[in-house]
Amino acid sequence: EEVHTFSQTEGFQYEVQVDSSAVIVGYSGNATSLTIPLMLDDHFVTGISPSAFSRAIHLTELTVPGSMGSIPMAAFVGCLSLSEVTIEEGIRSVGRQAFGFCPSLKNVTLPASLASISDDAFPQDCAALFYVATGTVAEQYCQKRDYQIVIDG
Repeated sequence: EEVHTFSQTEGFQYEVQVDSSAVIVGYSGNATSLTIPLMLDDHFVTGISPSAFSRAIHLTELTVPGSMGSIPMAAFVGCLSLSEVTIEEGIRSVGRQAFGFCPSLKNVTLPASLASISDDAFPQDCAALFYVATGTVAEQYCQKRDYQIVIDG
C-alpha cells in the first residue's frame, strides 16, 4: 500500500514516493527565474506530474535538470510570460502540450538525449529560436515544423 505524503517548500507542492523520492505536483510560487530543484527537504526530486506548473504566469526563465527524466503532458501549459527554456541533457521525452499556450517563448534549448517530443509539445506557431545539436531527434523535430534552429556545439 502506497503512502502519499504531500508537502510544500518554497511554493513547490510535492508528493513523497515509496522510495522516498519526490515528484512535484504543483507550484504556487511567483519566481520569475526557476530551476527545478534537485532536492526538496530531504527528498531527491525525480519527476514532475502533468500540469504541475500550468499557469505559472510569473515565470520567464526555466531550467529543467536531466534528472527529471521526462517532461510530462501539460507540465508548463499556459505559462504566458515564459521566454527562456533550458531542458538539460538527460531528459528523454517531452509530452503533449508540455509548453502549450506559452506565447512568449524566445529561446528553447533542447538536449541531444531527447528520444521523443510530442507533436504539440510547443505552440504550433512557436517563434522561438531552438538550440539543438546536429543529428538529433530535437533537430529533426524542429525542421519538420519549420522552427528556427541554432545548431549548438
